[in-house]
Amino acid sequence: MKLLQKLSLKLKLTLLFGFIFTSMLAGFSYILYQEFSKIQSDEFDTTLYNYAIDVAESLDIDKYGEVEFNPDIIKLNEKILPFALGTSYISVLDINGKIIAKSSNATDEHIKPVSEYKLGRVLKKGASYDILTFKKIPHRVIHYLLPVLKIDSPLILQISVP
Repeated sequence: MKLLQKLSLKLKLTLLFGFIFTSMLAGFSYILYQEFSKIQSDEFDTTLYNYAIDVAESLDIDKYGEVEFNPDIIKLNEKILPFALGTSYISVLDINGKIIAKSSNATDEHIKPVSEYKLGRVLKKGASYDILTFKKIPHRVIHYLLPVLKIDSPLILQISVP
C-alpha cells in the first residue's frame, strides 16, 4: 500500500490505462480467436461433406447390396482439400453397424460405431459429424446417409480424416 501512495497521479493513471487497455486487447483477441476457429471448423466440415458426396457418387452398389470402391476416389487430384487424401479412411456401414465395405487403408480402429443418437441424426438430417481419436491424433468423422434405392436397408458412409 505504501508503494501506491508514493506513486504520482500521472503514473497511477498510466498504469490504470495500461491495465485496462491490456485487458480489452486480450478479451478482443480471445473472441477473435474463437470466431476464427469456428469459421475454420465449419469450412472443414463443409469440405468433408462435399468429399463425402463425391465418394458416395463413386460407389457402385449392386442389387444385392455389394459395395465396390472406385480406387481413384482416394486420389482426387483436381480438388484442393484441407486434408491429405491418403490419410482418409472410408467405410460403408449398414444401420446395425456392420461393415459392408472399407477402403484398403482403413482398419477396424478407424471405424467409429454409430450410436442410436447419431443414427437418428443421420437418418433425419442426412449427415452427422463426430470426433475419433486414433493414436492420440484427433480425426474428424462424417456419417453420411447413402442414397441407395436398390436395397431396402439404408447404408451409412463413414469418412474419417485427421
